[in-house]
Amino acid sequence: MNKRTVVSSLFALAIPMLANGAITLLPGDSVTWRFELIYNSTQEINSPSVPYGGYVILNYQFTQSIPLQYRIDFYEDFNSSDPFQSLLVDHPTGLHDQMGMPVIWSPEFTPPPDAWSDLNGKLRITILSGEMRDVLPDITMLVPTIPGSLDVYQAQVVPEPSAMGFILASGLLLIYRPARRKQPTQAEQSADGNTPEAAQSPHLITLTTRLP
Repeated sequence: MNKRTVVSSLFALAIPMLANGAITLLPGDSVTWRFELIYNSTQEINSPSVPYGGYVILNYQFTQSIPLQYRIDFYEDFNSSDPFQSLLVDHPTGLHDQMGMPVIWSPEFTPPPDAWSDLNGKLRITILSGEMRDVLPDITMLVPTIPGSLDVYQAQVVPEPSAMGFILASGLLLIYRPARRKQPTQAEQSADGNTPEAAQSPHLITLTTRLP
């Protein structure tokens, strides 16, 4: 297997890990997202009582037969060490509609209205029991502007890279690092037109090396 094939294979493994932080979360695992809220659109509203502020919808997969419990922590900004809100969530299992068909429940959370005032924030999920796969949050903020209008901000989420992603990325750097150029021997310098005396003197090498 040549170097190009190895590098391509490692990139294929590293990119999803660096993008998602963790694919499957088990009890004790956590994943953190840092996000920036970017203006998306302005919407007209008919009622002044329409709620505004931020909200989070979680999209993920889980095993129906295992109870899933997790904690979601909201942080004001990238550097916050203490969450301003923590919620304990018990994901209901075995949900069915009136026809007996399974129901997919996407939990929605609302932080305090004054959260993320600088349009930056951080979100963390910690698994307490069960397992969660392919988790991805949808973070939105509604900000009133003029009467009858709301500005909609959508988060650009960058998950925290996993340790395995860092290991693979480091491996890529080591494999792809260019090799040092071998210093020419005196015989090779003589064949190239430089005398042995020139090979022994860096000043003479600088002066007598031929331009390409």
